[in-house]
Amino acid sequence: MYLLIPGIAYVDALALGACVTPTDPVLSMSTVKGRYAREYVPQHMRLIISAEAGANDGFGYPYLFLALYLSRYATGTAIGRWVYETWLYAVLLSVLYGAFVGYLFSIILQQAEKRSFADLESVQVYGIVVAIFLLGTCGMLGIDDLLACFVAGNVFTWNDWFRQATQDDALQSTMDYLLNATVFAFLGAMMPWQNYELQFMAPWRYIIIAICLLIFKRLPPLLALYRIVPQIRSFKEAAFVGHFGPIGVAAIYYSGIVVRYLEERPGELGQTEERLRSTSYRNIKSF
Repeated sequence: MYLLIPGIAYVDALALGACVTPTDPVLSMSTVKGRYAREYVPQHMRLIISAEAGANDGFGYPYLFLALYLSRYATGTAIGRWVYETWLYAVLLSVLYGAFVGYLFSIILQQAEKRSFADLESVQVYGIVVAIFLLGTCGMLGIDDLLACFVAGNVFTWNDWFRQATQDDALQSTMDYLLNATVFAFLGAMMPWQNYELQFMAPWRYIIIAICLLIFKRLPPLLALYRIVPQIRSFKEAAFVGHFGPIGVAAIYYSGIVVRYLEERPGELGQTEERLRSTSYRNIKSF
C-alpha cells in the first residue's frame, strides 16, 4: 500500500491494510460449503478456513484502531489509548460479553428444548436471533460486535448440541447462499464509480494493488508457517488455504469505521482535506 499509493502516509497504509486483511466468513462459505467443497476439500481444511475466517473478522479491529490513533495522537498517547480503549475495553469486553451471551442463550435453548417449549423452527432460527441481539447490544456498548458474535457462536455450540440438532435442516445452507448473493449485490451497488474521476491515482495502480493483495496477503505467511498448523498437512494444502481468503463484508465494515472517524474528528488537515482523504479510502477499499 505504502509503495503503490502516491503520497499516502504510513499510518494510512496501515489502516488500509487492516481493512483488507480479515478473511470474510460469509464469502468463505463458498469454499467450505456445498457439494463441490464436500467432494474436493478435506474436512480438516474446511474447518480451519471457517475458524480462521471467523477469528480474523473480529481481530482486525485492534489493528485498525492502532493506525487511527497513530494518525491523531503522539506515539505514546496513541499506544496508551490503543491498549486501554481498544484491547482492554473493546476487545476484552467483546470476548467476555460474547462468551456470556453465548453461554446464557445456549442454556436457555437447551432447557426450553428439553421441556418441549421450543419447536424445530424456533431452534433453527435461534442462532440468527442471538446474532441480531449481539449486534444491537454491542453497538450500544461501543465494542467489537464481529468479535463478540464469533466468540458467542463458539461458546453457544461448544458441546456440539446445536450443530447436531440442526445438521439435517436446510435453513443454514439457504441463509449462507442468500447472504453470499446479497453481499455480492451490495458490493456492486456501493462501488463509488463517480469518485474515481477525482484521479487520486492512476487506474493501473488499483489493478496492481489488487494483484499484490492476492499474492502477498495470505500465501507467503501460510507457506512459511503451515508446518506449525496441525490442520494444514502439506504444501499443497497450505497453498489452497492461502489462496482462498476472500475480502468482503469486514473490509466494508472497517473502512466505514475509518471514514466515520476521519469525518467526525477532523485533524490537522482540515475538513476538506479529510473529506478527500476519506474518499480515497472508499475508492481503494471498494476496488
